[in-house]
Amino acid sequence: MPLFRRADRREPSVISRADRAREAGQWEAAAGLYRIALDRKPRNPPIWIQYGHALKEAGNRTAAEAAYRNAIAYQPDGSGAYLQLGHVLKLEGKIAEARLAYQCALVLDPSLADAARELSRSGQDNSPPNQTSATADLRMPGVRRGNCRGGEPGSSAQLEARQGQLDQPRRSGARSAAMGYRRRPLPPVARS
Repeated sequence: MPLFRRADRREPSVISRADRAREAGQWEAAAGLYRIALDRKPRNPPIWIQYGHALKEAGNRTAAEAAYRNAIAYQPDGSGAYLQLGHVLKLEGKIAEARLAYQCALVLDPSLADAARELSRSGQDNSPPNQTSATADLRMPGVRRGNCRGGEPGSSAQLEARQGQLDQPRRSGARSAAMGYRRRPLPPVARS
């Protein structure tokens, strides 16, 4: 029996631990771990989406919406972030914004059956937004009139508001610190 353990055995990564917590339905723990991963590497759209999922399932829809919008800001041509944003907006009762997010998802990936289904359920046609659409009025990050790949993440005030939503812990005290919630601001989103 060896006296020492082998040094090549590594502890699982934060993302691996977050994925395991997510698979076990431990949404708050998963959100905390994804947040730690994002603090280390904020330019990671797939992890912003997973963070949004965990927040949504934990009941923090406002922060989930902000996480999906950050995913869009970092990857404006990613249809999955728009699809998930549409889902959380629908849950929040923001139907017009949800429709727009579903339309953008379809513009970026016409094969997204979920987005088409959600639009048909809401009585909206599946055509992409055009020059006279509500896109300009909603000012969604990453969306310009008629173009869901805008890449313009929004004003600095909008970014600060989103970051503030993400930095607000749902719990206070030692438990939130143990779950990885931090009150420090995120790094600013780079503008294209």
